[in-house]
Amino acid sequence: MCRVAALAEAYCLPISTHIFTEHSLCIAGSSANCISVEHMPWYDPLFQEQMEIVNGDILIPTRPGSGFSFDEAAVERYAID
Repeated sequence: MCRVAALAEAYCLPISTHIFTEHSLCIAGSSANCISVEHMPWYDPLFQEQMEIVNGDILIPTRPGSGFSFDEAAVERYAID
């Protein structure tokens, strides 16, 4: 994803991340050409941490990795056999 963002930036093209917002915030925050982040709250229950939204801005966490980890109990609860 970083390589695609850099390629788009080389051609002055904007990007936007989609769906799993929790896992794409680090890309959005590090890409000067990212103009928006799509947030669908459908996946919120799968994560131990919640996103912080202040005045319409999603705060990028400073925790390790993407800043979000899966809640294993929630993943099991929604798993299909």
